Amino acid sequence: MVSFEVDNENHMEENVFSAIKDRRPNYKWRNFKSWVIDGIIQDFQKRMKDKDLAQLFANCWPNTLDRFIRKINNNQDTPRTFVVPGGIEVMFLRDSTMQVLSYVPYISKDSDLKNMILGVINLQAEYILENPYANSFYAPDDSGISRPYNPWYNNDISTPQRSELTWQVKWQVDSLASFLKLSYNFWVHTKDESLIFNITWRKAVRKVLATLRDQQSGTIEEFENVAYSFSRESRNPGETLSMGGIGMAVTRAGLIKSQFRSSDDSTTFPFIISSNAMIAVELEHVQEVLVKNDPKLADELGDLAIEIRKAIQDYGVVNHKKFGKIYAYETDGFGSVNLMDDAAIPSLISLPYLGFVDVNEPTYQNTRKFVLSEFNKYFFDGQFTTGIGSQHTGLGYVWPISICMRILTSTDDDEIKSNLDQIKLLSLSSGLIHEATWYNDTENRTREWFGAANSLFGEVILKVAHERPHLIFSENYLPSGIPVYIPGFLILIALVIFYSYVNARLR
Repeated sequence: MVSFEVDNENHMEENVFSAIKDRRPNYKWRNFKSWVIDGIIQDFQKRMKDKDLAQLFANCWPNTLDRFIRKINNNQDTPRTFVVPGGIEVMFLRDSTMQVLSYVPYISKDSDLKNMILGVINLQAEYILENPYANSFYAPDDSGISRPYNPWYNNDISTPQRSELTWQVKWQVDSLASFLKLSYNFWVHTKDESLIFNITWRKAVRKVLATLRDQQSGTIEEFENVAYSFSRESRNPGETLSMGGIGMAVTRAGLIKSQFRSSDDSTTFPFIISSNAMIAVELEHVQEVLVKNDPKLADELGDLAIEIRKAIQDYGVVNHKKFGKIYAYETDGFGSVNLMDDAAIPSLISLPYLGFVDVNEPTYQNTRKFVLSEFNKYFFDGQFTTGIGSQHTGLGYVWPISICMRILTSTDDDEIKSNLDQIKLLSLSSGLIHEATWYNDTENRTREWFGAANSLFGEVILKVAHERPHLIFSENYLPSGIPVYIPGFLILIALVIFYSYVNARLR
């Protein structure tokens, strides 16, 4: 089992030099520049006592801005921003939200940043209207961005059929939830009513609602007239769906079918509890956005959220022989359940992060203990790392995203410190967060570039700084009513005022 010293005086002692290299591109080569984000990074680098962790934050948090923003139509009334995940020139609805979400609280201070993120929302809306069942898309025709080779172009058979814009038609309910999540957070931090009155955005929200309602249908209900199917010729069963492309059968239960997990693997049972939890929360959020300007649509969103929440309690909670009441990962409404967790978000461990439950809720706490134990088939405890993996990368590969989520859902200082150390260890040689790392070899990794994972680590540091600053900041920089650290320009201003006062008195 991996063990880190977290309770001694030397833990996270202030070190002057970093073993982690600066991985940011030269300033002039960065794809998008935000003075606000850069200012926060510089401030944190001064204040953080562990310079390796500080450099990792500086590399990871702006990674999407530096490298993965591909197209911004700043001169248009409706901006559009194309965001790639790293490693492939396509845009995923889920990844693009994860990549830019942690920048949203700062958009009121940076109009260019606000415009860029509004462009992400606008393009997501266009994509949903193009095909609400697709999870990833090419750049728009008028972008001038070349399209990568698609190895499945002549292989995949889907309903609805792929259009010229779609990369993959893997139906994942969290893709639509991610669009709603980014929209809501943008609205919260701007109160920008133009989003609500954007016709394309409003149509996309209605399309989301209609698609979710369709996917509440039981398998027999829609037999021979399915809204969605997907088949791919592959030796990997996780790349296609059973029963001629419709997937395993379900019965109407109030839950939403999702034939693929957020890891891009096909489901065992199509009702994914964490994905349903995420969509319920985001339906409630967008209900709040629309309640004054479109109360009818707002009520429809709220009614569906209530149905889903009730169904999760009715069908998604089971009694485990060791852990008691826990949330299942998947179910079919007939009584079959899949007890596990996958590292990709939304996951069961992420339920408080998603806003579905309080972190201290008993069923969640039981579930958390379960997914972080040998009872979870994708929990791996190795020589160098411990965490949750995924069918997507196979046995033995731990996803740093799961370690980040363990920190984000922890209320224990020692657990947080231990897992920060673990992430730092996994990133020492590369200076970035990756998709997965072999649990007995920190140099055996998948995906060199993974924008969503880097952004999530940035979110981890921001949250720890806000809630538990003593864990990462030097004592001289801890908040104590009036910060000990005062920027140099404020000192200069104070000296000028004092000098003027003294001169006036001498006269």
